Amino acid sequence: MKIVGWVLLGIVVFIAAIGGIWRTAYDWKSRLPSQSSVAGLESPVEIHWGEFNTAEIQANSLPDALLGLGYVQGKLNGWTIALWRQAALGKLGDWYGSDAVEADRIVRLLGLPENAQRAGEHLSLNESSLIAAFGKGVQLGWQDADHVHEFFLQDITPEPWEPWHALAIERLIAWMSAVPDSVCNLGEPACTDIAKLNSIILLNGLESSSAWILPTSQGPFLYQRHVLGRAVPPAFQEVVLNVTDSFEMHGASLIGTPFFPAGKIENRAWSILLYSPKTTRPVRFGPNYPLRFRFPDREEIVYYQRSDSTFSIQGTQEELFWPGLGTENDVHAWFALLRNQPATFQLWRGDGILVSSDSSWTVLGEPGFVFPIHLSGLVISNDSSAEHSAYYLRNVDLNVADPSSWVTDTWSPWVASTLPRELDSLRIPVNAPALVQSALVYLENWNHTFEGKSIGATIYNEWVTSEGGTPEVAFYNAVDQLTQKFGTDQSQWLWERVHADRRLFTLHGHLDSRMHTPLTFPAVGHESTMLWGGAKAAAAPVTWEGWTWSGPDSPFFIRRQHLNLQQPFGRYISEKSDPSTFPLSDLSMSTTVLMPDDF
Repeated sequence: MKIVGWVLLGIVVFIAAIGGIWRTAYDWKSRLPSQSSVAGLESPVEIHWGEFNTAEIQANSLPDALLGLGYVQGKLNGWTIALWRQAALGKLGDWYGSDAVEADRIVRLLGLPENAQRAGEHLSLNESSLIAAFGKGVQLGWQDADHVHEFFLQDITPEPWEPWHALAIERLIAWMSAVPDSVCNLGEPACTDIAKLNSIILLNGLESSSAWILPTSQGPFLYQRHVLGRAVPPAFQEVVLNVTDSFEMHGASLIGTPFFPAGKIENRAWSILLYSPKTTRPVRFGPNYPLRFRFPDREEIVYYQRSDSTFSIQGTQEELFWPGLGTENDVHAWFALLRNQPATFQLWRGDGILVSSDSSWTVLGEPGFVFPIHLSGLVISNDSSAEHSAYYLRNVDLNVADPSSWVTDTWSPWVASTLPRELDSLRIPVNAPALVQSALVYLENWNHTFEGKSIGATIYNEWVTSEGGTPEVAFYNAVDQLTQKFGTDQSQWLWERVHADRRLFTLHGHLDSRMHTPLTFPAVGHESTMLWGGAKAAAAPVTWEGWTWSGPDSPFFIRRQHLNLQQPFGRYISEKSDPSTFPLSDLSMSTTVLMPDDF
């Protein structure tokens, strides 16, 4: 009998272990409830869940709709919201100890949490009520948060949400959206602290986002691509916001906030690039204030000065200029987009494109680059490489009904037009080494596409980025470099091996878990192609793309990586899958009804 007992105990332990592995490996979550009671809700809110972690929220008022939005975000992206909030409050050290003290230091020196709280105190009553409703939804979505495997693995229960936390998260993302290299002139603490914060949040490259508008027979066509760093969890939550007798909005909200950088309401549509520029300049000396930080092996006091727009550290010759150092906020501007009112941004620069109800369009803000394309269309970005998109679009066939064939194209018209001249000027002698001669043959027969299996793309990229006094020297150096990297077998010089598409979980490095090792995808595309790829994409491979026409019946299409980690072996399937393209419609997989508690 004792043997039988031990066997049964072993079976129970084995089943429990398998259950734990299953839970943590596949992001197991409890079934979405069919109904939930909510205090303070004006009337019932219906949430229809979609296939790609999307949702439609039907409500009778905007506050109730935003409560539903917070609920959706809290349920589907609870960990991301919690992590971003912890970073925005300068409290990562409470979770990760000394590993995160440096990240907390820069957040507290910049005053992100206190300025966000002060900004919340300056909101109008209407704006405050909307922000509060969203926060109530997040808190509701966080209920039973232990079902989210990041909370489960780390034994973390998120602290109660306060309305101004949404403004703190927005400020954090605004800070990370465009950090100039000159920020290291602020001193070593600032430089190392920013790098540590980036390594945890993994949001970078946002300045490479772009948008473009084209006139077509179906109406103005608006496209946008947001570059969102290296994090596996999404930064946007797509929803349909259906407010009775008011509007039906299709768009994407920035997670942790009720703000929509991308949206469409009937004939109106917009794209707001997440870009909050910062500059450095010679310091203007003023009083210095101490801030104390405790490390495991030491204690530091940093003396700094900060105004509503400037920040510097004692002993440095440069100061930072950024509107986020004050109480500026863009709550009014974000909600103005929903209400068809003029939107004036302060924290963000507000670069974007707005399509009005009469099908005219306007460039918003002051984007760093505006490239014209045919028929009065244009491309905007804060990255000069967007000029390649304009070059492509000047020759696009507007009769092609499926724009996904444009945005996924790996062919580079710019390379196709410039490479023949470069090859004509290249003088490779007949007695050149065999590897050099064969590399030239690959290049001469290349079709100018940056596909994963392309060898010519690899040789071209290495050549144009190699140093050398002449094209010939650069070409020899390129072949030498590729030989050192990939060997003498040129069939292995594949483009997909050059710039690895490597994406990380936002808690990577803080848990010893194989479930959170990086996800890798075959590299495709280039800076000169419509498909995002190349060196910049290697540093920030995650993108969110959306497009629509201005007509009231035109769907809002979305293209992004859909990582369905809930299904068995989902992470391994996801690593091999292409980004999904889908319309923001047909959201009827299941329904949750939020009911007033006194209904």
